[in-house]
Amino acid sequence: MNTNRKIAVAIMVLSVILAAWLYGTEYYTSSNPDKIEDTLTAYISGDDIRTGTGSSPQLFVFHDLKAEVVQTKKIGNSMIVLFTDGKLDNFLGLARFKRGLNFKWRPIAANYGPGVGGSRDFSFTIGKKRYVAICGVNIDPRVVYYEYVTTDANPVVLHSNTVSEPSFMDIYEFETGYWPTLRLIDSSGNDIAPELHKLHDQSAPSAGVGTAELFMINVFCGLILFVGYIIARYYWTSEPQSKEQKKDICI
Repeated sequence: MNTNRKIAVAIMVLSVILAAWLYGTEYYTSSNPDKIEDTLTAYISGDDIRTGTGSSPQLFVFHDLKAEVVQTKKIGNSMIVLFTDGKLDNFLGLARFKRGLNFKWRPIAANYGPGVGGSRDFSFTIGKKRYVAICGVNIDPRVVYYEYVTTDANPVVLHSNTVSEPSFMDIYEFETGYWPTLRLIDSSGNDIAPELHKLHDQSAPSAGVGTAELFMINVFCGLILFVGYIIARYYWTSEPQSKEQKKDICI
């Protein structure tokens, strides 16, 4: 291999390394629960969290949250993470991670706040599909099953399931046009959600965090590879100067 082609290979390799490094600065987290917790803690803890409910004044203060992963589920190239903070009672959060071409993950969005008896519903969108995650973290042991119902004059049960574990995450595709609510049913068939709402502390931090889609990171990486390819192609196709040509230039 002549010198020009060695230069071409070196340029292309450096371009790939640079593009991969840049891409890896955004998609950097593995699916290991410990790594997810560290990434999620950094993602949510840097925000001012709204506190206070009802007629109480709403203050914006900093909370040092420590995310603890309860459960994860994957939908396509998205990973849905149910989390809590062991220091807070009745606190639930749901985060969405997106997988990159390097099979690493980055946080896209997170919502968190107080639940009702250790339960809460979260709605989110992936592509053109809308979903709802009905979650529980140490849910009140009296809850036997839940119903996700519409709030119109004639309620319609959209989703329901038995509660067999204290912590769970059930994800359903969700039709638009509804404003549902979550019923928590005990062994007698009574909805105890209003009672649980009054019993549990509702002052836990509540907020939502979102990150814009990184279209430009793909553009920058593509541009690096394109420029590297053009330069490498120039060196690859150019003929090295012969000794006679070098002598002519010197004369």
